Amino acid sequence: LRTFANFRIRDILDVDLVSTTYRATTVDGDESRRLRVFTSDVAGGEPARIQQAVVAEALRARSVRHPHILAIHHADRAHDQAYVVSDDIHGAVLRDFIAQHHPLRPSTALAMAWQLAEALDAVHASGVVHGGINPHTIWVADSPGRSVPMTYLTGFGAAQVLARHLTTANGAPSADDLLYVAPGQAHRGQATR
Repeated sequence: LRTFANFRIRDILDVDLVSTTYRATTVDGDESRRLRVFTSDVAGGEPARIQQAVVAEALRARSVRHPHILAIHHADRAHDQAYVVSDDIHGAVLRDFIAQHHPLRPSTALAMAWQLAEALDAVHASGVVHGGINPHTIWVADSPGRSVPMTYLTGFGAAQVLARHLTTANGAPSADDLLYVAPGQAHRGQATR
């Protein structure tokens, strides 16, 4: 077992352009958490500033509570990498969920979108801007017996890293993740509501 910042890593849940998300437990206990560790090589020549922005963005979102947002418990830096700790669920990122369950019934897709819209409304009402919603930041829980699966918004903290990646890319985006960067970040470096 590998450890990172007082967490024991159990499984890799997802890998995207800027981070790896793990299922982890606390070293001194058995509490399951989701641990998103950002890559250290996406910040160009200013990793400390970008990492601080990641942590600050995630900590601002920590106060947002909603049934369709995975609660953030902690964000910090360790081993020259920023990380965010949140609640854990069993499920898959939206991209994988759709691949496994396509085609989705229109009523199911609409109900899932409604859950996310309510979550975003709560985010914006608290003054936080997500700025990085993409198929890696939307998770769908295993929901046996439910007509509509529980859908969760995650990924707080990634906006600055994705925007930095986009501004240093030459030409077309090199990864699908960059297609979802908020326009304000792509042009001015800051997302707005």
